[in-house]
Amino acid sequence: MLRNTHLVLPFILYLLFRLSHFLLEVPTVRMIELAACHQHLRLDHGPLNEAACKTPPVQEHVSLVVGWKMTFDSIPGLMSILYFGTLADKSGHRAILRLCCVGYLLAILWVLITCLFHQVFPVELVLLSSLFLFIGGGQLVFAAVITAFVADLFPPPSRTKFLFLLAAMPHMDKVASPALATKLMEQNLFLPSLVSMAIVVICVALLQMSDVGRETAASKVVGSTSDQTEPFLRSSSNSSQESGTAAPAIDPEQARGPFRQLKNIICWVHREPVLFICYLCFFLKSNAMASEAFIFQYLSEKFGWPLRETTVMRLALSSGAVISTLIICPLANATLHNRGVASARINIGAVHASSIVLVASFIMAWQASSSTAFIFSMLAAGFGEGLEPALQGVLAAASQTKAKGSIFALMCTCSLLGDMTGGPLMSALMSIGRGGNGVSDGYCFLASALVFGAVIVLAHLLWALGAEEMLGED
Repeated sequence: MLRNTHLVLPFILYLLFRLSHFLLEVPTVRMIELAACHQHLRLDHGPLNEAACKTPPVQEHVSLVVGWKMTFDSIPGLMSILYFGTLADKSGHRAILRLCCVGYLLAILWVLITCLFHQVFPVELVLLSSLFLFIGGGQLVFAAVITAFVADLFPPPSRTKFLFLLAAMPHMDKVASPALATKLMEQNLFLPSLVSMAIVVICVALLQMSDVGRETAASKVVGSTSDQTEPFLRSSSNSSQESGTAAPAIDPEQARGPFRQLKNIICWVHREPVLFICYLCFFLKSNAMASEAFIFQYLSEKFGWPLRETTVMRLALSSGAVISTLIICPLANATLHNRGVASARINIGAVHASSIVLVASFIMAWQASSSTAFIFSMLAAGFGEGLEPALQGVLAAASQTKAKGSIFALMCTCSLLGDMTGGPLMSALMSIGRGGNGVSDGYCFLASALVFGAVIVLAHLLWALGAEEMLGED
């Protein structure tokens, strides 16, 4: 029973922690809107009609605060993820996960207090909630550490199957959270925040009561298989393989001056080409997926849907992703492994297949002539969400190390950088075609298809770099 608890608990933690985040997406905006509206109308208390808050000055104020909050919330994770990833390798995963929960709990509490007592605090003070995310690093660090823990917990033959299941957790939250948040907001606007805080407290309690995430947890659960390393894509230097740790990307003793740093980066790419390609794929995947942020606007603009009804796009995307990562990919992975197919062949095959699905889906979205075709294209795009866990399986095998916290921390950093650069790029492409009161031509979806085409090429390159090792890794 204890063994099964160790196996299941990381998935429960990830499901709950991500639910606490998605549950607050809409309520947080509404709380900020309410506080800003009271400030603009100079009302200290009493009921306020939501329609009165839809004036341009109030909405501009809300957009400014929400936009800056999103930016500030990403800074702690970006600045601290490598530190916490390395610390997780040294101190165990549980301590870092607990820190993430504490910091996020304080951030939720700060926003709640600021908006609840809007007659005392200016709404701009919600931006200070981002400071609490330096305690643990927030959602980004939690995702990196829990992924590293699952990768450490399971042996190579079954690792990717469980990474698929882990990837399904946030997609399940995306399906359930809108309806749950709506029901809670109907009772009280501040109730979703209280429920989210309770969920985070449950996560802390689960971490405190269990041994999950301790440094020795993987060896206790996996047994002798935890000492195995996959002879997959042996691009690491001999010294890094012998020591059981991944060679650092940049030597801190030698990284002095821009030319020396550039030289070290080039040497690392030459020494660890597979890791470099994996990180590049994570960057490109996040960059391409940035176009998904515009699907609601595109459905409303091109096909005349009311914006409030475009939430069906979230349901289509998440439903496809849940079916893919929870059912199709794990079953395919287990079936192929039982037939003796090497794990690395399965992983790279999943990267290749998922990328093809995404290319076809985004081309279909670009060429969609009806709202039904567009919705179907996004449902199909959800089936391509197996790309990320498949890449995680390749990365875990290629890292040649038991301490994967820093490896997956860098992975999340690349994904975040992809999000940050993809947003402005896709926004600019989305604006093409609007001249002369026209509608967008949807070139952002074509760009996404082209980027995923590049990922297909990189998947072939991964195969070329390690075909001999892959055929005999298991």
